[in-house]
Amino acid sequence: MPVIQLSDEEELCEAVKNAGRKLVVLAFSSGNCGPCKLTNPRLEVYQFQGGNPDYLCRTVEELRFQM
Repeated sequence: MPVIQLSDEEELCEAVKNAGRKLVVLAFSSGNCGPCKLTNPRLEVYQFQGGNPDYLCRTVEELRFQM
C-alpha cells in the first residue's frame, strides 16, 4: 500500500477506522524542512519491509491554513 496523503481530518479518521487493528504510522511533514525531505522517501521504502502497516502523511502547511 502506498503512502496515503491526507487532506483533512475526516480522511485521517476514516483511514484510522479502516485500519482496524493494523499499525498506522502518521507522518507530519513540511516542504521547507530538510529532515522531512529525507524522511518521506524512506516511508515508501519501509512500507515494503514487512509488517504491512498503513503509512499516512499530512503536510503542516495545509494544517496552518485550516486552523
